[in-house]
Amino acid sequence: MIENDSIWPKIAALILAWSLIVLA
Repeated sequence: MIENDSIWPKIAALILAWSLIVLA
């Protein structure tokens, strides 16, 4: 379900930050 393109950068940032915290 693609809503707004502006929401994806936020999701990507959250996933990236979360993965960095978990891996670290």
